[in-house]
Amino acid sequence: MSTIIALRGPMGSAKSSFALTLPGRKFIFDLEYGAKRAVWRVPADSYTIWQPPLSKEVLAASLEFRKGDRVRGKLELRRAINQKYLAVLQDPEYQTIVFDTARELWVIQHQSLLQEKQDDQIAKALASKPKSVTDELVEQNLDWRTQLIPIEYAQPNGWMSNIINLAKQPVFDKNLVLINHERDKYALRPDGKGGLTEQPTGEKELDGWNKTLDLADWVLVTSSQLIFGVNGSKAHTEFKIRVEKSPVGADLVGLELTD
Repeated sequence: MSTIIALRGPMGSAKSSFALTLPGRKFIFDLEYGAKRAVWRVPADSYTIWQPPLSKEVLAASLEFRKGDRVRGKLELRRAINQKYLAVLQDPEYQTIVFDTARELWVIQHQSLLQEKQDDQIAKALASKPKSVTDELVEQNLDWRTQLIPIEYAQPNGWMSNIINLAKQPVFDKNLVLINHERDKYALRPDGKGGLTEQPTGEKELDGWNKTLDLADWVLVTSSQLIFGVNGSKAHTEFKIRVEKSPVGADLVGLELTD
């Protein structure tokens, strides 16, 4: 029976390493190019790493990308991920699929739709331009859409839900691990002037798709702490993982395991 696991934690807290300890062979969508830092801990035949096929032009454009520029490569990347994901779902060699990170997957989903909207913009502009105006000049002077409107997020939300739901289908039955970073949690607090403002609470929350926690079976939080040596022993890093959501009862919530 498939299990959906959402992981969050700060950088260097062994999120990817934990995913590699799950049973069976793993297929890792290494969307942030960081998985290779963790795989040295496990046998080489227990996983496969796949990284996004980005062109040199897209990579070069990302160096100078600013809000308001044309989005490039995200639509093609979403399609490449979908194609590979469907292939892995149907491959009995793999029992667990890991998205490292699921936040980057979410960014690709909604940015690919924005790219489609921008492509529609230029198609309409080119269709109505005077013959004396070059296509390049039209593109350079187009006022690109910079974001989706709220109602348009229904489409990428649906794509993310489908990724999770497909893994749970009996015909595929794959474990799915969604790795995420974390961010400061904000809440409305008195501002000292009679009003309320968003202020940090001192707590952390998942930095990613906002439906992740609802659709996950398990929610796990990783952390690490440097333990200084005593009586001549060497300092070492202690890794912890805490259960925030459990499909087998509330008794496990709050349980903390130490490596």
